Amino acid sequence: MIYKCIISVNMNQTLIFSSIGYVKAGLYRTKILLHTGSRMVTPIELSKELNIHPSQVSRTLNELSIKGIIECVTPTNRKGKLFSLTKLGQEIYNHLNGEENAKTIGN
Repeated sequence: MIYKCIISVNMNQTLIFSSIGYVKAGLYRTKILLHTGSRMVTPIELSKELNIHPSQVSRTLNELSIKGIIECVTPTNRKGKLFSLTKLGQEIYNHLNGEENAKTIGN
């Protein structure tokens, strides 16, 4: 029984670390995830606030959604869809936000 718990924790950590690597490998993925944080955002807000073309924001949100990092909380809306981080996305955000704070403190 204990062995299964250890494997489960390690698999969960592996998923988190793998997902962190996936997000960090893409500049837009990183920007969008860090900018979303703990709030709900629309693609247009992200586009305007980050100065990223709307089609790129849409593609990136789709990529992050497929990986289970971001979710659309209003999927039936045609316009004004709201996106927020999933639990996995929040874990990644906390990790990346900690790195950003460490960079700021270190300089």
